[in-house]
Amino acid sequence: MSDYIYQVGGSLPSCASSYVVREADRALYTALRKGELCHVLSSHQAGKSSLRVRVTQQLQNNKIACGWIDLSRLDTPNSTPSQWYADVINALVRNFRLHPQFDVTRWWQTQAKDSPINCLEAFLEGALPALIKRPIVIFIDEINSVLSLPFKANDFWGVIQSCQHRVPRLTFVLSGTASLPILTDDQDQNSWVKSCVIELQDFQFYEAQALQQGLVDKVDHPEMIFATVFDWTGGQPFLTQKLCQLIVEAHQEDRPINSVDDVNLLVRQKILSNWVVEDEPSHLRTIRDRLLKNPRRTEQILEIYQHILHGDFASKPYPLASLCHEAYPELWLSGLVVQDRGSLRVRNRIYEAVFDCKWIAMQRAAYRDRSQV
Repeated sequence: MSDYIYQVGGSLPSCASSYVVREADRALYTALRKGELCHVLSSHQAGKSSLRVRVTQQLQNNKIACGWIDLSRLDTPNSTPSQWYADVINALVRNFRLHPQFDVTRWWQTQAKDSPINCLEAFLEGALPALIKRPIVIFIDEINSVLSLPFKANDFWGVIQSCQHRVPRLTFVLSGTASLPILTDDQDQNSWVKSCVIELQDFQFYEAQALQQGLVDKVDHPEMIFATVFDWTGGQPFLTQKLCQLIVEAHQEDRPINSVDDVNLLVRQKILSNWVVEDEPSHLRTIRDRLLKNPRRTEQILEIYQHILHGDFASKPYPLASLCHEAYPELWLSGLVVQDRGSLRVRNRIYEAVFDCKWIAMQRAAYRDRSQV
C-alpha cells in the first residue's frame, strides 16, 4: 500500500484512503437528507471538518447545494454586530460562489435601514433561496467562537432556528466543541430539542481497522502493530493518524517497527518525550492551553482532573454536577476526558502519560506562585 497516505491535522479530502467512516457519518447524512437541523458536537481535532467535507460530497452528489462558514475566521475582538453579520453574509456569498449574479454591496445598500440581524434573516429567507433553486445545506463551523465576541450572539441562533423552520429548502449544521447551552444564556433550552445532536465519538476498533492498510509492507505484523497503536490512542482520530504516520516514517528511515516494544519506544521518543517542543501540529499543547486558559478556574479544573486520573469516579455514576459545574465542561471540551457508561475517565494512554500526576503538581505549584505575586 505504498500510495496509502495518513493525514495528521486538517481536513481529509472526501476521497482520502485513510478516512474512517463512523456512525456519525451515517447519522449526519441521513438527518440532512430529511432536512433536520443538526448539531455536531465533539472535542478538538476529533474529525469535524473531515466529516463535513465527506458529507458535503455525498450531498452534492445528490444535487444538494452546500455552503460553509467558519465562525473562527470572522472572530475579531473589536467586531461590531454590523461588521460581524456582514462578514457572515459575505462568507456565504463567497462560499456559494454567488458573486457573478449577486451584488452584495448593492444589496447591503437596500437593507440600510434594517438591523444587522434582520439583514441576515432577509438574506437567508429571501436572497439565498431565490439564487439557489436546489435544497441548501449550510455548515456553520467553530460555533464556540461566538463566546469571544464583544456582544451576545443569541439573536444569531434564533435566526438560524427560525429560518430552518420557515424556509423548506434550507437546512443548517452547527458544528463545534461547545453545546448550545454553553453558547447562549437566555434562550429557551427546550426550543432546540428537535435538533439532531450528533456526538462525534472516537474511532471504534472495528471502524479504525481500515487504517491497517497503510501499514501493510511497512511492518511484519500489521494487525498486532495497529492493535498496539489503538491501545495507546484509544481511537482518538488525530493521534491514531499521527502514530500510524510515525510508523511509516520509521520504515522509510530504515528503523522498522515490528513489535509491541518498538511501538512503545516510538511513542516515548516521538510523542511523550519533550512533547511541548515536538507537538506539531499542535495537539497536546492545545489541550494544555484549554485547561489553563482561565486562571480563576485553574485550581478547580486541576483538582477535578486529578480525581478522574486517579479513577475516583470509575466505579460510580457521574457525580460531579455540584463539584465541577464549570470545570467539567472545560475538561470535556479540551478532549482530555470522556464520559464512559456514566463515569468519567481520561481519554487515552497518551493523555494519561503526558498529563500525569507530576504535571498536575507542577501546574498547581505554578498557579500558587502566581497567586502570591
